[in-house]
Amino acid sequence: MRILVDFQIEKSLEPRLIGDNVIYRPDLDRKGPGHLGKTLAALAPDVLVTCRVPDIASVAKWVGTNPAFPVFIICIGDDTQAIQTVSGVPLYWVPVQGELNAAERALVLTEQLHSRQLDEACNRAIRDARAHRRHLPREHVVLVGAGAINLITAYYLRQQRYRVSVIDANPDPRTTSEWLQFGCTHGGCDGRMFSLSESRYHLANYQNAYAEPAQPFQDRIADDGWLCQDRRKLSYGDLEWIAEYTQTPTWLTSVLNEDIISFNRQSAPLWETLKKDCPSLFDGVGYTPTVLRAYSTQEQFAAAQVNEERLGALKRILDPASLCREYPGLAQAVQDGAIVGALEVVGFTVGIHRFSAKLLGLLEDAGVDFRWNQRVTAIEKDAGGEVRCLLAGDEAIAADHYVISPGAYGGSLLNGMVCGEQISGIVGAWVSLPNTEPRLAASMKISRVGFAASGAAEGANVIVDSSTDGEFVHISSGHGYVGRDCETIDMNAVEELFRVVDDTARRYFPAAYDAAQRSGLLASSRRYCVRPWTPSGLGIFEMAPTRNGGVMVVTGGHNTGGFAQSPSVAMAVLAALRGEVADMHRAYHPQRLRRFLTDGAARYRGAPVEETAGDVELAFRDDPAIAESDARETLYQ
Repeated sequence: MRILVDFQIEKSLEPRLIGDNVIYRPDLDRKGPGHLGKTLAALAPDVLVTCRVPDIASVAKWVGTNPAFPVFIICIGDDTQAIQTVSGVPLYWVPVQGELNAAERALVLTEQLHSRQLDEACNRAIRDARAHRRHLPREHVVLVGAGAINLITAYYLRQQRYRVSVIDANPDPRTTSEWLQFGCTHGGCDGRMFSLSESRYHLANYQNAYAEPAQPFQDRIADDGWLCQDRRKLSYGDLEWIAEYTQTPTWLTSVLNEDIISFNRQSAPLWETLKKDCPSLFDGVGYTPTVLRAYSTQEQFAAAQVNEERLGALKRILDPASLCREYPGLAQAVQDGAIVGALEVVGFTVGIHRFSAKLLGLLEDAGVDFRWNQRVTAIEKDAGGEVRCLLAGDEAIAADHYVISPGAYGGSLLNGMVCGEQISGIVGAWVSLPNTEPRLAASMKISRVGFAASGAAEGANVIVDSSTDGEFVHISSGHGYVGRDCETIDMNAVEELFRVVDDTARRYFPAAYDAAQRSGLLASSRRYCVRPWTPSGLGIFEMAPTRNGGVMVVTGGHNTGGFAQSPSVAMAVLAALRGEVADMHRAYHPQRLRRFLTDGAARYRGAPVEETAGDVELAFRDDPAIAESDARETLYQ
């Protein structure tokens, strides 16, 4: 989307706000209207962001000399009940007053309008076709992939009386302990966490709103980067993925982050309902209802109190004395200066392998058909782009609807889908320690500074686990970019990642770390898994029509938050199958970032922005994600 800004932005904000898709012409503010009209006609922007209502002649010239009709005008001012269109071009007002700079709020609104238009253009026809088709309770849904997201989706589909089949390329995880055969859910360590900040935009700089984003893919793990691959072996697609990340302006990373967190908020009550409806799922799976967030500097600790309270996640603030008294297992880390304070927050942890095994049994009892060791290799479409069937070798698999969630291993299966080029693999590492006396009684998130803290070990998940095998503390940390080819991993780079995780384990749990070394548990417990990641940091939700009037959905790409957001994903899938709208359809559209930063809405005119104008304006004013009262914390958390 090409955005013309025709007024002077505060100098200190220019590096933050002016990206590659912004045409910055502050000189136009000092020139006559004739210059604006010539510039609009010559540069053909999709959007004009201005401090004054443009004259009719200038806009008419803009419209008349361009085959693609301009999208809209954003005007900064307080006369919000006045002009709503100029020469047929919709005009939206951004109030001058507010905590955030008005220019930034104008860009936020521009991106919101763009993402809603993208959703309308790509998904409206699919939703309309479903809405006009009578829902049949026994409609057949085939799910490809048996990871956490699809298992939770299958649960909700069965609740709504769909006939459900699940196909997975790997063996039944209950029948083998060969973890290297599996993807992220069944192949990593037996621990997952839900919190309201899960899967946040990891590369945004929350402490300094005006800083340029880091460039972690330039360096390997050992050099404080996120690169877990020989740079010379990266494909053109990998380099394109990295470039897409690096051109994201810092103001936009904050907006994307808030959308990600909104789905954690949406998932929270769904998890609580699931605990009440199916308590057996959480019995005997290492369920821990208490989560702490621990910080290594006073600055982090103070900022976190504001952020967690804003999220609605904060339960209690624990100073060092309280922390040592209530959680003596952390006393040594406090004494050593590794922890200066902690927050008790909304969240829980489970042993994901045991949880998934119980869920598999529940789904089988409910009539879900599982087909293991069967790899779906292609999506077959007809000439009109409708999905005819899925291919598994020579077998054609047909259903009313399809839900594909392949994790990081979609590969050629996603050929022909937009999201195929959006997903790369990020490897994370795990080690386990014995939960020695004094035992740690809560799971944790650790935010630290020091060794590799600006790179792969900026944070860690610490999950306490009680099982028949004993009492353990599982520690997960690290982000290692491996690219789109997740089948070939540089094990030397993975060793660099394990050194990062070892350092976290040693620093925060020195006694348990020594015990794990002596017993051999430290070496034997090492595991890694490859997580699907997108350059926007957003998840993926792509829709396509099927030949019989159904819907195919591709989900995934949630980096470290697939388990946490899985109930919200399931709700978005159900909405798609019913022909209804869900927030995730817009927020996780796979072209959202790329379209906004490049050719934008001018390339798809199927959904006039006027049709969604009212909803968008209300969202800008009333949505808690960008409400004026807490806008600064929302965008700069």
